[in-house]
Amino acid sequence: MRLPPLGTMILSALLCLSLSACGFKLRETTELPTAYQEVSLKGLSVEKDFGRVLKDAFTDARSNLLVNGSSDTQLVISDLEESKRTASYDADLDVRQYLLYLLFDYKIVVNGKTVATQRVKLDKTMNYDADFILGKQEEELQIRQALREDAARLILLRLKSLSL
Repeated sequence: MRLPPLGTMILSALLCLSLSACGFKLRETTELPTAYQEVSLKGLSVEKDFGRVLKDAFTDARSNLLVNGSSDTQLVISDLEESKRTASYDADLDVRQYLLYLLFDYKIVVNGKTVATQRVKLDKTMNYDADFILGKQEEELQIRQALREDAARLILLRLKSLSL
């Protein structure tokens, strides 16, 4: 049975309308409060790794992250550690899984007063197979990037939730 052209158009329109209201939304960063439009970063370089991701997250949140600048609001990062450890072995005592982790402390200082202190520890398990070493190296880089992005998102959420 074949639908007439008008029936096909109506069915297509109904399908499009039903899909547009499914509730799917892209993850986005919302703008920080005006008090945090300019934040000074201490203890971390924004040239690479977590510092670069943090700077990008602040830019997405329409805020300016100043490195060792002077601002009323300061974000102080300390004891940053990005590493991996063996999580499990197989029967031949070859490494089977690694635990990749990101660990650091941060505090938020506003007008010389510490308003928030937090220790962040994020981790993810990676299955390891020596036969696919190049693919596993790329997977490790992607996992590290995801951990950094999650950590930056946690800092922004904390800033957004602070009341002055």
